[in-house]
Amino acid sequence: MIDALNIAATGLQSAETRLEGAADRTAFGRAEPVSTSVDLITSIRDAEANANVVRTSDDMVGTLLDLFA
Repeated sequence: MIDALNIAATGLQSAETRLEGAADRTAFGRAEPVSTSVDLITSIRDAEANANVVRTSDDMVGTLLDLFA
């Protein structure tokens, strides 16, 4: 489960980096509308998926602690 949290944290950082890149391209007028929109949507979906992994791992750890308590 710790591995899942590490992977999810890395995924969240990656999504944030891609989101920042798309935002910078948009802000400075260097963006192609379609590719930037795809990057934004993909980054958001990736972040949501990784956040779900974090929540699920947290729930699993909580369940294990309840079992051993």
